[in-house]
Amino acid sequence: MTKFILMYCCLLATTDMFSQHASEDANKVPKSGTETPPHRPSGVQIKGKSTPNASYINENDVYMGRQAEILEILKIARIPTDFPKYKKGTTIREYNEIMDDYYRRHPDIIKDIYRKKLGV
Repeated sequence: MTKFILMYCCLLATTDMFSQHASEDANKVPKSGTETPPHRPSGVQIKGKSTPNASYINENDVYMGRQAEILEILKIARIPTDFPKYKKGTTIREYNEIMDDYYRRHPDIIKDIYRKKLGV
């Protein structure tokens, strides 16, 4: 009977330990909005990634939360009024294509390094 009680206590302690580790992992919340977007034209891909890091995407913002990225690409200090606005429901890839098209139609306001990367 004593062996049974000891085995039961060990089993109970082991399951409690595993459940604590599982709950700690579940409570870990990823940092959101703290990472800065990569400063590159939207069409320039980093090896191994097909879309930008979604942690900085803001679907409620007119530029999808990517103002700093856009301004880094442009020679001018402000985003032009005719720059394409993000429409809710548009995928990241679709918005990237829209922005790339804008960059290709307005190569004079894009920094040289980004023009070369876009092939403009």
